Amino acid sequence: MPVDVAYLEVLVEPSLPPVLERHGRPLASHHIVKVRHIDNRVRAGTVSKTDDLSDGHRPSPVPALFLAWGTPARVGLARWWVTFDFETSDLWWGRPRGRPGGTAVPTLETMTLDVADRVARITFTRPDSLNSLTVQALDDLEAAIDAAVADPDVRVLVIGGTGRAFTAGLDLALLDEAFADPAVWERTARRLVALTLRLERLPMPVIASVNGLARAGGFELLLACDLVLMADSARVADAHAGFGLIPVGGSTARLPRVVGRQRAKEIFLTGRWISAAEAVEFGLALKAVPAGELDAAVAELATGLSRNSRAGMAAMKRQFAAGDGLPLAEAVTAEVEEFLSYVTAPDSDGREGFLAHRENRPPGWA
Repeated sequence: MPVDVAYLEVLVEPSLPPVLERHGRPLASHHIVKVRHIDNRVRAGTVSKTDDLSDGHRPSPVPALFLAWGTPARVGLARWWVTFDFETSDLWWGRPRGRPGGTAVPTLETMTLDVADRVARITFTRPDSLNSLTVQALDDLEAAIDAAVADPDVRVLVIGGTGRAFTAGLDLALLDEAFADPAVWERTARRLVALTLRLERLPMPVIASVNGLARAGGFELLLACDLVLMADSARVADAHAGFGLIPVGGSTARLPRVVGRQRAKEIFLTGRWISAAEAVEFGLALKAVPAGELDAAVAELATGLSRNSRAGMAAMKRQFAAGDGLPLAEAVTAEVEEFLSYVTAPDSDGREGFLAHRENRPPGWA
């Protein structure tokens, strides 16, 4: 029987015309396409009709097929409704999603943004300056976060560094400007606070991949991430005390909630370096691994998280944030309110996950 299918990716026969690679162009009738089912069997069928839904209109109550595998040919046709002649039992059902490829990657000067397999990775690329934060770096970081959040396929964000550092905080030239002009201090301080608050509130898990030194502003960024993995040779520090400075990115509020007031005061007042092993012991990091295994450990964690519902993880983060610092009864009330708001929504991924379990199929997250 014919089955209506909205798809993300298809593996096309070599004979198909290049027009298929352009979003918004018609898919010619009766071309043969191949799809790979979740069990990795390849199936073929004939396209018998197409309807242009590139304006965003689509019959949302109708299920959609999600296809993703290896290195398929990418075509911008996720908003097309296509009829394949497959039996329903052959298909992996889910719900319609956005177009493949998500948002265009911005041009960045001080870091890279790579998106693959539902994971966005931001990597600082100024190792000679210990990946210090310049005005351009702050611009780039905000732009990279914007792109990751705007991409509906991204479910996890990873932030890491290159060379000897994760990031050593504000750049010396920026500090020179700030000490010469109080207005620069005010702009920079408020911007750093806004950035850490935004990281904390992103609608997806944020993983800090700490490859080396993370101090001052780098320490602030790390504290705003949901999960922290460290190379066993990496070290972190607030480091302000030795320069007669004090924190500004929110760490005096965040750190005591993680390690307790006594330990937080010791870390701030001494400004000492904290080893990766200590960071794990204090609860600052989830785990420390050999430096050569850091990327693999981060990828394993990110891949596991990327299988979950982005909306569900965002709602869970809101539950944490809503109850933070509240008396127990108020925190529990906030948790219930978020639960009810999330699970009773008509398009809730909570409902989809439950139905998928009952129907013995993979979930099709929104």
